[in-house]
This record gives sequence, C-alpha cells and structure tokens, in this order.
Amino acid sequence: MGTVLWPTDKILLAIFIVLAMMSITFEATLHQVATVLRDKSLVARALVINFVLVPLLAITLVQLIPMALDVKDGILLLAVVPGNFLAFNFTRQLCGKINLAAAVLFLLTFTGVIIAPISATWIVQSQLPVIMPYGKLLQPIALYVILPLIAGLALNRFFPKLAAALQKPFTVISALAFIGFTISTGSVKTAAAKAIAGGGALFGLTLFILGAMMLGWFFGGSDRERRGVISLSSGLRNFAVCLAIATHSFPDSNVDLTIIACVTLGIPMALLFTIYQKRKAKKVQRMVARPTAGAA
Repeated sequence: MGTVLWPTDKILLAIFIVLAMMSITFEATLHQVATVLRDKSLVARALVINFVLVPLLAITLVQLIPMALDVKDGILLLAVVPGNFLAFNFTRQLCGKINLAAAVLFLLTFTGVIIAPISATWIVQSQLPVIMPYGKLLQPIALYVILPLIAGLALNRFFPKLAAALQKPFTVISALAFIGFTISTGSVKTAAAKAIAGGGALFGLTLFILGAMMLGWFFGGSDRERRGVISLSSGLRNFAVCLAIATHSFPDSNVDLTIIACVTLGIPMALLFTIYQKRKAKKVQRMVARPTAGAA
C-alpha cells in the first residue's frame, strides 16, 4: 500500500525522538548506560527474548490462526525487529533511574537493525526477497538519534547547569509530541486496522503483542523494574524499521497496514500495563513502609 505518515506526523515523531534522546543524555551518561549493559544476564535475557522467543511465538501464531499471507508476513517481520522508540516513553516511567530504559532501548535498536535482514529473510513466508534499505535507515538514525545524543552529551559536559535546566522542559515537550503523534495518526491506524480485519488478523496481532509482553515479563529476571522494561520493549516492536522494510520488500501488499495496526493495538496495551505496574509498585512501597512507620 505504500502507507506514509503526514508531514505533521513526521514532525511530531521527530520532535519526540530528538528531545527524548537529548533528555536521556541529561539524565544518564554513556558511561552509566554502558555500565548497565555490562550486566550479562540482562543483555542475554533481552536478546534471547527478542530474537528467539518472540519470533518463535510469531511462527506459532501464524501457523495456528487463520490469517491472510500479508498479515502473517507483517507479524513475522515485526517479530524480528525490536527497539521501538515509542516504548521508551513508557519504559522510563517504570525506572527509578533512566539508565535501564535507555540501555535496553539502545541495545535492541542497534542489534535489531543489524540482525533484522538475516532473521527476516529466514522467517518471513513470502517468496519475495527481504530488502533492508540501510541507506534510507542510516540517515534518519544519524539525524534523529546520533546527532541529538552527541549534542546532549556536549551540552551536559560543557554547560551542565543549562542541561539540567533544559531536562524537564525537553521531557515534557517530548511527551506532548508523543501524545500529539498518537492522536494525529489515529485515523491512519484505525483505517489500517479495518483494512486487515477479517479472519483472525486482529486476534492474532493482539495475541502477538500480549504474548511478547508476557515473555518479557516472565523471562526478564527477578527484578521488577527490569521485567517491566523488557516486557514493554518486547511488546512494542520497531514499526519505523518494519515500515521501511515493508515499503521496499512488499509493495502493493497489506504488510505495512499490519504493522500500523500493531501500533494501534500496542500503544493502549502498553499504557495500561505501565499504569498497572506503577500502581503496583506504589502499593508495594506502602506495604514495605508500614512496618517501619509502626516501629518508629
């Protein structure tokens, strides 16, 4: 179908990503992120869940649930490309420190871009060759991710007071841009969901998102924050990279609409999950604080 976002949608998405990347560097340095990634258990769990278990889940679902081939290809493509920047807006809410959310985001984003072409060629059922448009992907990654990170690090290094003053406004504006993007793309996402509806498409997509989140939760380790971050990062796949691949590899198909429909279903699920986990964490904190207060 060659679905593209409206210019205003692209602007809102760019604002969200750029300011989110800069705000990360105001709160967490690359050294702190690298320290998190030295945890071999965390890295191994995130990679195995996202590059082994989630693809196996997708393969199982497309075999068991009747769906059009385009929808199956879309789900299988989503299964091999983690690292959605939209997930960061939720994962950061679950962390006492932003280091963890940032580390998992960077890990899955960059490994996903590298591994996706190989995995997609093996897993996707279509007879068409899977093309990874690296040239088209590297330019926005450099513009919206790498340059803001460098700018943020430089600002935090040489003008720390200014960086501290900008951190909260950047975070707020980034969140507002995310909300604006979600609202402005509502009609596109609804149309995409309607276009592929039929058979077990929407049911399969829902099970895929929920299943990926459950895999992240149950195999994410014993730490509640880590489980939450990995769960959200596993459930929300990298729709931007998937759309780029779908546009080049599956023209005149509904693969791109399947990807957009997945975003439509995934964001509300991620929001509900985040709200529930935050309330659960507060409840646990109150229960822990009660004996202390009684003893005083």
